[in-house]
Amino acid sequence: MMLVLAAAALLQAAPVHAAADWRAMSTEELAARLLPRRIARRVVEHEFTSPTRVTFITRTYPMPDGFCERDIYQVSTASRSVVGQSADIRRGDCPAAGAAGFAHVNPNPKLHVAQAKAAVRWLEGAIDAARGAQPLTFDVDCVANVQPDACTGGARAALAKLAVENAQSVSGAFTCRTSVTSFALRQDSTAAGPLWNVRLARGEARPRLTLTWTPPPRS
Repeated sequence: MMLVLAAAALLQAAPVHAAADWRAMSTEELAARLLPRRIARRVVEHEFTSPTRVTFITRTYPMPDGFCERDIYQVSTASRSVVGQSADIRRGDCPAAGAAGFAHVNPNPKLHVAQAKAAVRWLEGAIDAARGAQPLTFDVDCVANVQPDACTGGARAALAKLAVENAQSVSGAFTCRTSVTSFALRQDSTAAGPLWNVRLARGEARPRLTLTWTPPPRS
């Protein structure tokens, strides 16, 4: 009984790190305190997304399916809650340096990383088809109320100018049944440039892509 009380006293006496202390720590120090060891050793950077919420990013790694990945972990410094996990994916080889060209997967029960990759491959095939001369096996619309010139030449021409390497996010669902997948794609490699919000609806009818042009944020 005395041993239990002594242990409890030691735990209560342990210093609690204030928010400023957490922010003063390096990525390595934070990861060692907040993540399991097998995950912490793969982490290369972090950011505070709220006063007590830390997002960790692992080093990139190539996959045999033609994608590069990096894992994202979120954890609270206040409650030591369950570690949340998501991922960023990039079609093609891993970049030699930097983190350009990664699309964040917003996970849910109908969109795991494998499904997000399948959705990106579907979109890649649709873009390739739009660049060809054969009739499309899907319908495509282009909406650009703020900048009508963005749809000049028609929806097919607008789709043909896109590239999955410029994807920023994948969300929604991509299943064998009726599903809607949403992509955010930069118009080009400029991070601060305009975005195309691409909506893919699949079901019993022909798949339909809807491209909506979004102006860049004001500086």
